[in-house]
Amino acid sequence: MLFKKFSSSVFLGLCFIMAAYSNGLELIKKHKVKIPTNLTVHSISGIFCKGNFILAYYAAELPYEHGGVAKSLQHIYVTRGTPDNWQEPIPVVISDDVEMVCFDPVLYKFNDKIYLFYKMGSSPRNLHGFVKISSDNGTTWSDPLSLPENILGPAKCKPLVSEDKKDLICGASFQKDNKSVASHQDGWASIDVLKNFENEENFEHKECWEKGKKIAFEFKGAGSVIIQPAIWQDCLNPQVLHMLCRASTGKLVYSCSNDFGKTWASAVDSELPSNYSAIDILKTVDNRVFMVWNPLPDLRWKLAVSELVGDDPKFSDSWKESLLLESDEENKKSEYSFPSIIPCGDRLFIAYGINRRELILAEVVKS
Repeated sequence: MLFKKFSSSVFLGLCFIMAAYSNGLELIKKHKVKIPTNLTVHSISGIFCKGNFILAYYAAELPYEHGGVAKSLQHIYVTRGTPDNWQEPIPVVISDDVEMVCFDPVLYKFNDKIYLFYKMGSSPRNLHGFVKISSDNGTTWSDPLSLPENILGPAKCKPLVSEDKKDLICGASFQKDNKSVASHQDGWASIDVLKNFENEENFEHKECWEKGKKIAFEFKGAGSVIIQPAIWQDCLNPQVLHMLCRASTGKLVYSCSNDFGKTWASAVDSELPSNYSAIDILKTVDNRVFMVWNPLPDLRWKLAVSELVGDDPKFSDSWKESLLLESDEENKKSEYSFPSIIPCGDRLFIAYGINRRELILAEVVKS
């Protein structure tokens, strides 16, 4: 037993040393993606499937004011293609009522199906969850399946599949207007599990979902928001899952599970700054963990990719900045936001928005 623990420690140490001394990532090229004309682009999710990138986002009519409440129509668009050949963006979900517009699409691929989760409502505090399914590489989509009440599906970041490949583990988030009550949060995270998700009928049945409890967190005062959890599996212990959440507390919020997501520890502030912007985290097939985020306590004028090189994700020295994708340090007026990491062979592709008016796909090689 002692030798086993020693060997594991040596292996872990060697992994961290190799990561620390590698170059990490190298930017190959930034590709501009064709998007709808005269619409804003927001909350991007992407996958790679059978030779094509598939990107989903919600697009709002101009002029557009962002403030948590829809002031114009918002639709879910899907763009398919390759960096050299983008097809015309297609509206997959169309809203004709400002009281029922689209938010936060999440693409997920499993076997031969692609799942498009999304929400509809008048604001992030008044949403209903839906999913559409494609069996032909995102060319056509099913009619929407309505998720049960109080089930919204994954929030921004992709879900995980259970050990037996039958259940879908969704990092969900909910927001309610509790700002007048100093002891309440305005937004919180939970982990909802859909049993036997390949049976499409199960999406709509409440008894097929295990509704998770709120992730416990010490309230930081009225209006605290801890949402959109990014979840990944530990590189050494498959039973351990980690979570970092977008937060309004000034720091990314961290929690972990030792039983593959059945129960979660009370969340705590990490040492990582949060400007209340979305992040994305990916564990690659070669057991490396990357996060794309705005490493700033305010605003969104910098976008970077960091690699986990330590054994405790809540500490800042456990993350090494491997690649600076964007920076407007001189003016601090640009916004680089809502990224999505897409694995593709030995490369990573990172989709993100610039000032809500451009969509970029950055091609990155691992070293």
